Amino acid sequence: MEHPAMKRLAGIGLLALTVLFCGCTTAKSLTLLTDSGDLVKLTLDTTDGHDWAYRDNVLTIGFRDTKVMEGVLLSGDGYERFVERLKEEYEFTHETTPFSLDWMVRDGEVTLLFPIDPGRVGMILSSRAEGQAVRTVLEKLSFSAKEKE
Repeated sequence: MEHPAMKRLAGIGLLALTVLFCGCTTAKSLTLLTDSGDLVKLTLDTTDGHDWAYRDNVLTIGFRDTKVMEGVLLSGDGYERFVERLKEEYEFTHETTPFSLDWMVRDGEVTLLFPIDPGRVGMILSSRAEGQAVRTVLEKLSFSAKEKE
């Protein structure tokens, strides 16, 4: 016959294993209203120490209190004109993973262009961080846009 204390220890061990193997994910979301009336929702997975701040229309994304990148949201023609001007002057590489974006490196700074809703709103981010830190942020970032109701 099994001792009651052994049953209790087995139950505590199972609880500890359950807590140990249950992964928890945290994220922060931010919804912004653009000049053209679009609502843009940005979400960042903050599970491993990434975080962000939005002040004076500038989004700053960091990792454990170190700035990784910063950028702005541009709506409508402002985004399109800015992107056209940049692409006339610099050569960009297009990628589709983790989402559609164009990027280039100049003087150690990465510039990233995200058409969140082509023709309506986009984001421009820049970073002086190493490539893997930038890639990690991109994999943790998601966004969507819709017209304000």
